[in-house]
Amino acid sequence: MGTWIPDPDSVEIALFLEDDVSVSPLFYRWLKNVHKKYDKRTDIAGYSLRGTCPRFRGVNETDLRAPETEFCMLYRATGSWGISPHRENWFKYIEWYKDVSRDRTFQPLVPGIIPNEWYNISIKIGTTENMWTMWHIHYTHYNNQFTLFLNFPDKMGLTSHWQEAGLHYQKHHTLNHSAPLLTTWDPRYDHLPDKLVKLDYDGKIIK
Repeated sequence: MGTWIPDPDSVEIALFLEDDVSVSPLFYRWLKNVHKKYDKRTDIAGYSLRGTCPRFRGVNETDLRAPETEFCMLYRATGSWGISPHRENWFKYIEWYKDVSRDRTFQPLVPGIIPNEWYNISIKIGTTENMWTMWHIHYTHYNNQFTLFLNFPDKMGLTSHWQEAGLHYQKHHTLNHSAPLLTTWDPRYDHLPDKLVKLDYDGKIIK
C-alpha cells in the first residue's frame, strides 16, 4: 500500500505492475492521454492497461466487453496486471485503508461479487496481505468510483500476463487467456471521449 507516496505537489504518474507482465511500448503515451483527459473527474479510481477483464458477477470466465464503438470503458473493479492510480483518489483510498485496517475484524467484501470467494480463500490460507485489490474494490464500490479499462479491437491490451505458476496461478497458462499487446497506435486514442460507458460487475451497461 505504501509503494507510491509522492510529494503533495508532485505531478508524476505511477504505474503498478504484477510480476510476469509484458508491457506495450505504447503504454506511456496512453497513460499521459488518459491522465490529462480524466484526472479532474472524481468518479475514476485509476487506469488499467489490461485488454481483458473477467466479469465479477455472473459468468466469471466471460470477458467483459463494451460496445465495439467504444475503445475504453469504466468498470467497477481494478486491474492489477497494470494499474495507474488517479492521484487524488488514491491518496484518499490510502487514508481510508489506514483507518479501517486497524479493525482486525473488518472484511472488505462487496455483496454478490466473485472476488469475495477469492478473499475468503485467502483468509483460510493466511494470505490476505497479498490481496490489496479486494480493499480497493470495496472502497471504490462504496465511493461510486470506477476504473478505466481498454476496449481495443481483438482484446488488445497494453499489458499481457505470462501467467506463470506462482502466487496467483497453480500452473503455467498460455497467453491465450491474456491479451495481445498493442503495437500500432490508432489516431483515435489521441481523442478520448468526453462521455464514457459504465459497466456493472455483470458487464451490463449502467444507465
